[in-house]
Amino acid sequence: MPAAPLPLNEAARLAALRRYGILDSESSPAFDALTRLAARLFDVPVAVVSLVDEDRQWFKARVGMDACQTPRDHAFCAWALLEPDILEVLDPLGDPRFADNPLVTGDMRVRYYAGAPLINPDGLVMGTLCLFDTRLRPALSEQQRETLRTLADAVMGELNQHAARLQSDLALSAARDLNTLARERLSGLADSFNTPLTALLGYGQLLYSATHTGSSDPKLETLGRYADAIQSAGKSLLELVNTTLEAMRAHHGSIDQNNAGSVANLHSLLDEVHTLTAPLAEQRGMTMRLSLTSPLWVKGDPVRLKQMVLALVANALKHAGRGVIDLNAHPSDDGRTITLTVSDQGPGLPPAMASLLNPAPLTDPALLAHRGGLTVVRTMAAMQGFGLAVTSTPGIGCMVQINARRHQPELVSA
Repeated sequence: MPAAPLPLNEAARLAALRRYGILDSESSPAFDALTRLAARLFDVPVAVVSLVDEDRQWFKARVGMDACQTPRDHAFCAWALLEPDILEVLDPLGDPRFADNPLVTGDMRVRYYAGAPLINPDGLVMGTLCLFDTRLRPALSEQQRETLRTLADAVMGELNQHAARLQSDLALSAARDLNTLARERLSGLADSFNTPLTALLGYGQLLYSATHTGSSDPKLETLGRYADAIQSAGKSLLELVNTTLEAMRAHHGSIDQNNAGSVANLHSLLDEVHTLTAPLAEQRGMTMRLSLTSPLWVKGDPVRLKQMVLALVANALKHAGRGVIDLNAHPSDDGRTITLTVSDQGPGLPPAMASLLNPAPLTDPALLAHRGGLTVVRTMAAMQGFGLAVTSTPGIGCMVQINARRHQPELVSA
């Protein structure tokens, strides 16, 4: 009996399967119901949700089969991993891949198999929703194939929901542990951060003084711009650390989410972001462009708003890879809100990545593991009461808009 060849992406596939945390888990009513439905719709004695592990196939749900797993060498589903769509075996006895398979020659007497792949959002096949029969059957009609694909998609959706719940539990546990650690070590944390940051600023000032000598040497001018960026970045980081630590002290481990009295000057904020990121864009052959025609102020924490913009620019630098990154802000027609925009000319944001900026819960374990800066943007937008909008066009680029309430100092002072 020949063993199925390993898929070319086997290492990535197994890693993704493990991230789901589903193997050897307890039975689930949702998986069981979908498996029973498949057996009933296709009138087969055996239906299973099979997840193909390194050396076994494990059944998350099964109808008409006592075993909870079989060796991978016996698995029809191991061959299904190699197919782009449903694998259907109409005559296992006449197929050299399966003719001497124990599932065919043994008590189960398999004479028909159909397996629809369970494909995760990264295109990796975790296993199959598969059907077995002990009698020969005609090939599935196209309508039946579409039904089986739909059921497999529903099973994959349940797998994603399972991963989301698992990640949520892990995140809550980690948050509790971090809060405990923060309360225990907060007193020494400020010095741990402030000392190296203060040194960084000191060395940055020395570099600044050494390069601002009035010389017209272009190398010195370039180093001077870098020195300015180091100073600015160090100050921003020091400001962020101090703000966070003060809030944690005041709220016994909780970051203050009420910043109704804070106001951000968009002109200085965007100018600072532009100064910090323009050299990085230049290194990548890209251009940072800032468009802000008049002074604008918004209601919100300037430190966190700057974090949001920096995260969006960092994402554009990482994924766009070409063209111009635009920073701009403009008031709404009624003058009550300001829209701050970060746009690029890259390949566009994949739908799965765009979901990181949406308020709906995340379900894809790969994204949950690599969510990074985009979920920072989403979380801080919610904390500040900002609106978020994403427009992405494949091959054209991506635009993220932050909508904030406008603050007009001239009206307040009047």
